[in-house]
Amino acid sequence: MTNKAENPQLDAAVIEARGKVETFFEKHGKSILWGLFIVACACVIYFIWSSRSERNSRIAEQNASVALVAAYDAIGMGDYETAAAEAVKVASEYEGTDAANLASYIAGASYVKLGQWDDARSYLNGYEPAEGAAGELLNAMRLGLLGDIAVEQDDLQGALDYFAKAAAASSDPVSEPMFLRKQAEVYAAMGDDAKAAECYAAIARKYPAQASSVEKYRK
Repeated sequence: MTNKAENPQLDAAVIEARGKVETFFEKHGKSILWGLFIVACACVIYFIWSSRSERNSRIAEQNASVALVAAYDAIGMGDYETAAAEAVKVASEYEGTDAANLASYIAGASYVKLGQWDDARSYLNGYEPAEGAAGELLNAMRLGLLGDIAVEQDDLQGALDYFAKAAAASSDPVSEPMFLRKQAEVYAAMGDDAKAAECYAAIARKYPAQASSVEKYRK
């Protein structure tokens, strides 16, 4: 009571400010609460969508991997026609999954076996390069298959480019010398024995265990 008597102006200011706040909320309180409600709902909806999206992605990936088993089985039996058909189905139905990306590679590789070059190139070009050691090997094999297609279609320069990229894509002790050999064979077919010898020399230098197998080609 003493403070109020001693500070009448301060009390009046507080009462006036409180009145303005109360008046503001009387006028806008519903709008503010509604705005907060909308923000809260948006956060909840985003959380639900994000969780559901992740769950759906996992389910799609699992389903695509299971569906791709049919293509693997067909390859094991040497039935590349069925392998291609099953892989194409997975690539189409589960687009955007890692399994669908792998299915594009399998479809392309199967079409190469069937001699259907245009379909093979289409699906191999639809494959997105993967990461990691296994991914690098697959990337190299894809480039090598595109090189094989170029050879079949008498595009020797194109084949050289693909084989060079394939050899550089992976340092795998099987794939790299294989693609260097393919480069050498194409150079030889083009009559450039010096370039062919360079490829064989690279094999001998990088992979001494294979030196004896390419020695006769280096001269």
